[in-house]
Amino acid sequence: MDKNSTNRFIIVPFLIFFFFLQIQGIFSQNALDSINAWIKVVKNTGKSFELRKEKLSKAYNLTKKIAEDSVRADRLIEVAYRYYKLKDTTKFLSINREAAELVNKLQSDYLFGYLHWNYSSYYKRNFNFLKAYQHLNLTYQYFEKIGMHKNAGIMLTSMAQIKGYFKDFTGSEQLNIKAIKVFKELKENINLYHLHNHLGLLQHDIKEYDKAISYYQKSLGFYEKLTEQEQQRNYVLIFNNIGDALFQKKKLSKGTKIL
Repeated sequence: MDKNSTNRFIIVPFLIFFFFLQIQGIFSQNALDSINAWIKVVKNTGKSFELRKEKLSKAYNLTKKIAEDSVRADRLIEVAYRYYKLKDTTKFLSINREAAELVNKLQSDYLFGYLHWNYSSYYKRNFNFLKAYQHLNLTYQYFEKIGMHKNAGIMLTSMAQIKGYFKDFTGSEQLNIKAIKVFKELKENINLYHLHNHLGLLQHDIKEYDKAISYYQKSLGFYEKLTEQEQQRNYVLIFNNIGDALFQKKKLSKGTKIL
């Protein structure tokens, strides 16, 4: 056998393998494009529930065709979340577990963050606040580690709300203040508005109405920086809280005079 024949035997399998990789990559990209297009339909609440669920099922089935594990895990997390939004608990838990197997193998902080965020949403909706808090805390740590500060701030805000729900006013206040530092750097006025409002509610609950009103006024300062659309959505919230705090303060003052 001459050298040319030997080279042909080496080159041909290599070309076949290279061609296979190219084809696999094309199929994988096509699958990803289709998944993203169908998820866009699923997000559209104007579409019928049946259509959204049908497209989501197709999106999930196509995840098997994604060659790269990190991309497949990312899309599985998204699909699981969309099932959560559609209130299909069985599919949500099953697909999130499937994603978890890949994420554990990949050890990606980014993917761990979104995976645990999914679980925190699920447990919070089912009033299992202890587990929700645990997953929020894990999510916060992963996002903080990789510099995703906005997401980390959102986790702090949710953790503060759970602390407040369980009357841990000091713990809730500390988390709120920590989140405020994050969102001040990011100039996120809508989050700063909600955080100061929540600080006001915490003081409201313990009948510290002057402190509550002070926080509400700070919240109002951020409210004035919001877009017109954001202001319309949040108008009732802040002015009701201020009005109630003033009313309760006046009532308390009258009660003190009677005594």
